[in-house]
Amino acid sequence: MSKLNVIVEFTPSPTQSREAVFSMFNKSGQTNEVPGFNPPDLEQVEFDIGFGMVPIPMFEDSPESSFAFGELRDGGQEPQIQSVIARGTVDEEALEVFERRAESEGIKVFSDPAISSLQWGVSHPPGPIGSLRSVRSRLNVSTLEQNGLDGRGVAIAIMDTGINLTHLRHNGIYAQLDPSITWSPATHSPFPGHWPVGHGTMCAYDALISAQKATLLDFPILQSTRRGGSAMDGLLSDAIAAYSVLLLEMSRPANRRAYSAIVV
Repeated sequence: MSKLNVIVEFTPSPTQSREAVFSMFNKSGQTNEVPGFNPPDLEQVEFDIGFGMVPIPMFEDSPESSFAFGELRDGGQEPQIQSVIARGTVDEEALEVFERRAESEGIKVFSDPAISSLQWGVSHPPGPIGSLRSVRSRLNVSTLEQNGLDGRGVAIAIMDTGINLTHLRHNGIYAQLDPSITWSPATHSPFPGHWPVGHGTMCAYDALISAQKATLLDFPILQSTRRGGSAMDGLLSDAIAAYSVLLLEMSRPANRRAYSAIVV
């Protein structure tokens, strides 16, 4: 009997809303068990307790009228939660019954497919072309820096396989990394900036060629979280959880944000 990965979106109780949001603030980028985790009573689905609940915020049409997540950290107003998501598995044979039951209770169900980088039909040279100095020259980085466009005050979130700071330093990139804004799958434990050298490190290298003063944010969403997965895949639910961490940071009041802009 095959198992299907599913994402379940439901409206939580006020208590569950608070638990979901506080878990996002307290988990330091890791998906940890949420105290009091109480998903809908759907017997056909086996929920992933370690994934917990990820809050989906409620936005108004105007940015000025939308909530500010940052106030919660300082003991102020709590954010409004539109819904939360959880993930789990369902037996393929029980999927139809599960979907009917969920629909009758106003619960939304989505597939939770694997995500990966595009690897088909791409032709590329076997190695890098040019040097760090020559690329910076062609991009006219010196003129950018003279005009204050050096990445200072800007964060760059690398949504990939993780960053290796040591490798960057060995190749002439002395990067700053903020370990407080991050996410990583529960099946892995490397500290931000200490992942194996791979595609994410390359992306960080390229980004800092022209923005040397920018700060990196490490989001290794392409690290496999499933058995038998490749070295560059994860699940859609992992990406949703990772992006929700960024949303929390980007929704802070302007005067409380750590960065003037976040490039994702």
